[in-house]
Amino acid sequence: MTLWEQALDRFSNRLVTVSDKILETPSEWIEKNYYVPDPKDPITGERLPPGPLRLAAHQKHIIDEALSKHLDGTLKYSTIIYSAPKKSGKSAVASAVTLYFAYHSPDAHVYCLANDGKQSADRIYEPIYKNFRLHRQLGGIFNGINPNRTEVILPNNTKIEAVPCDAAGEAGSQPLFTIFSELWGYDTEAKRRLWTEMTIPPTLEGYAMRWVESYAGFTGKSELLEQLYNTAVIQGDPHPDFDYLVTDGKPAVYVNEAAGIFCYWDHEPRMIWQTPTFYAREALMHSPSEFARVHRNQWVSPVDSFIQPEMWNSCKKIIGPIKDKRTPVVLGVDGAISNDFAAIVGVTRDPDDNESVAVRFCYIFTPQKGGGTIKISETIEPKIRELCQLYNVICVAYDKYQLEDMAQRLRRDGIVWMYSFNQQGDRAVADKGLYDRIINRRVFWDAYGDGLDKNGDVPSLFQHITQAGTKNENGKMRLEKLTDSAKIDAAVCTSMAVEKCMNLNIDNRETKSNLGEKLRRGTLTEEDITRLTREQYAR
Repeated sequence: MTLWEQALDRFSNRLVTVSDKILETPSEWIEKNYYVPDPKDPITGERLPPGPLRLAAHQKHIIDEALSKHLDGTLKYSTIIYSAPKKSGKSAVASAVTLYFAYHSPDAHVYCLANDGKQSADRIYEPIYKNFRLHRQLGGIFNGINPNRTEVILPNNTKIEAVPCDAAGEAGSQPLFTIFSELWGYDTEAKRRLWTEMTIPPTLEGYAMRWVESYAGFTGKSELLEQLYNTAVIQGDPHPDFDYLVTDGKPAVYVNEAAGIFCYWDHEPRMIWQTPTFYAREALMHSPSEFARVHRNQWVSPVDSFIQPEMWNSCKKIIGPIKDKRTPVVLGVDGAISNDFAAIVGVTRDPDDNESVAVRFCYIFTPQKGGGTIKISETIEPKIRELCQLYNVICVAYDKYQLEDMAQRLRRDGIVWMYSFNQQGDRAVADKGLYDRIINRRVFWDAYGDGLDKNGDVPSLFQHITQAGTKNENGKMRLEKLTDSAKIDAAVCTSMAVEKCMNLNIDNRETKSNLGEKLRRGTLTEEDITRLTREQYAR
């Protein structure tokens, strides 16, 4: 071959290479160059050796359309929403697209954001970091790149960075590509400001993009994501090229051309590993609303029903009155001064099973019809004094917000140990504990106990428990009102009393020493009495 022929051959090969790059779709590039430690075959579910990510057919179609361009080279869309049930590959797709965009955009800034700085690094950037490490091990095209834990600079001088939720720190940034993970959690003013600060600058219009990956949020609370959903789905139009993707009888892919939004919002689990067995297990681990939000990508109310009436009814049995006046009793007290209810709930260990709790009585105090005030000193306080004379009340767990003055008087008069129950972390533990004990039937209530059973419209513990709602935030459960008119004071009392009854390790035996009297005399602290109460019943 002559020198001329060799040069022509090299030129021809370069043309083929350039042509291949031009014709290569984003999804094809990703399946060649984005490495993951545990790829799975999207058809069989088979685990494959470390290497390129494998995409399902619908994922390829969505990625290619989301990143498509006009004939003049500008992007069709400026905002992409990729929303599907948990374990649908949202984070993997988002990380892969982030690397693709950075690789094809020289001298740019690419930002990864989530609910906080740690999540920003973990959810989106961490897979990109692992991708580069795998390229070094397997000899991929990125084998010369050595990233650090929060940022990396590519050979084209584009920087990919995981950044914290700090609006002030990102003011004035010029992002070419920004990936927001789990936008449902952007429910604070600071996080909404961050979204605003990271908006696409007019100088990059047509070349910059925001990518949002998230499952559904809470109506009325996840306002930013809800606004995007309304703009994309409610005000948008179904994309005609995706009519084969249907979810709950409706299209799964929408476009709002005026807003520059392309949206994939799916309720169907489409990946091979999302099996009925997996969902059957998950249904047992989550409340119905959390299952619907996380595993069916459906919007839910931030407050869900605490329990169903049938669940509370299953804990009903005939226990009888407290016959032995030496039986240790714990009271839970909650109340407000005006336009709300107040309540006292008394519990002991279950006479039939010391590992369970028995709810023995409930007293609910109501304001006058049409509004009014509850005079604590004339209602709750005298009732506590009376109960302390009738029973061996060893502790009163109370919310100090409206009841601290009363508690100080009872302490001063040496009536009982008043325990100020923390309404943040301790309440979350107590509320979740009460729920677990109800569903596992480890708490019972006396069928004939004062104020416990349903009695028409008369306020009772049954009414307060069954009309209570619950919020689930960051894995923590907390009792909340389902509506403004739904009263739950007695349910809160029950939660505090049950938790303290279990925490103190008390049983139905007679106390071995008068710890309460020592507390009243000031010879013991609350920490001392908690420790000694646990110890004396452990013997």
